[in-house]
Amino acid sequence: VYNMIDVKQTLSAAEERMEMATMFLEEELSRVRAGRANVAILDGVRVESYGSKVPLNQVANISTPDARTIAIKPWDKKQIREIEKAIMDSDVGITPENNGEIIRLGIPQPTEERRRDLVKQCNKIAERAKVEVRNVRADIKDKLKKAIKDGLSEDLEKDAENDLQKLHDKFIITAIKGIVPDENLVCSEFFRQVYNVPEDNLAVLGGPSHAEEVALGRLTYLTVGCTDTTKAQRFADIIAGSYVKTKTSNDVIGIEYASVLKNVYAIAAGICNGLKYGDNFQSVLMSNAVQEMNRFLRAVYPIERNVYDSVYLGDLLVTGYSNFSRNRVFGTMIGKGYSVKSAQIEMEMIAEGYFGTKCMKTINRNLHVNMPILDAVYNILYERISPAIEIKLLTDSFR
Repeated sequence: VYNMIDVKQTLSAAEERMEMATMFLEEELSRVRAGRANVAILDGVRVESYGSKVPLNQVANISTPDARTIAIKPWDKKQIREIEKAIMDSDVGITPENNGEIIRLGIPQPTEERRRDLVKQCNKIAERAKVEVRNVRADIKDKLKKAIKDGLSEDLEKDAENDLQKLHDKFIITAIKGIVPDENLVCSEFFRQVYNVPEDNLAVLGGPSHAEEVALGRLTYLTVGCTDTTKAQRFADIIAGSYVKTKTSNDVIGIEYASVLKNVYAIAAGICNGLKYGDNFQSVLMSNAVQEMNRFLRAVYPIERNVYDSVYLGDLLVTGYSNFSRNRVFGTMIGKGYSVKSAQIEMEMIAEGYFGTKCMKTINRNLHVNMPILDAVYNILYERISPAIEIKLLTDSFR
């Protein structure tokens, strides 16, 4: 007779298999070469050593002196040629530099095409892990159904299925700085309304952060937003490191809308830059932008928040001022006289704020928040109003 002890053992086995799928995902992702030095890419390298092949880390010290370099120092200098050969024969794909004492691997900055390939590669790895989790769930559900025939009560079967579902439920973390087209929903709203994902299983990763600086190992502060602060802290601890500092927030919706708006305001800053407005005006623009952001956030999701926290104001400033900002670059080109189409073609990158501007304008038609900067950017990008005229009108509204 199938009893509660058997159920617990079955669920325990399911949990172990799901954890193994997660470990596989983490291990495979750690080997992806994404433009930052990671010693895990050498895990598969085997070196000929005294008649047998052994892992590279058993014959050398491997370190990352900076974000773009892997250094390999053999414990026995006589083996440096064998180590170099092993790396050349592997699928690492980087030509080693050998000075006779240390081998260095320079990690190249990924091109836009390489970034797209990396996304595809990561998606395939993630899909394999998801399929395994789904298979585990289906397998255990079949076993529970068969167990009913062996004497398991329907109440125990339902309890077991509920426990199994809890193991399967996804915790979604979004780092997307945009809005779902046509739906005009930020990602957490979309997952909650369309896929019925529980609110406390949704989290958002906020800045201020440029991926380029993270890849270079420069000090970065991130905020993890989730209504379940325990889950937020757990993920924050995972991504924290020597140059990545983290904190948590319960303002998921506010962080997402702020990240959309800061791209719109970065386009405005770029347009003003292209029109030769100076730093004095840029500071006034950013001051008005954070006030405008605050008005909108209070209207769309009225909770207590400090809009001057780094995840709001800090993210706005880094996007509005930095040359790493695609949206600022896009705006600068518009200010210099480029059409939207020609700017997009020349950039060869996506300026999310272009699409975000239209979505935010649509959302605000129902909220009626006073947003002169959003309106100005929308008029320039979508109504084809002269940037010089529109920004001049905007400057007259500032004090």
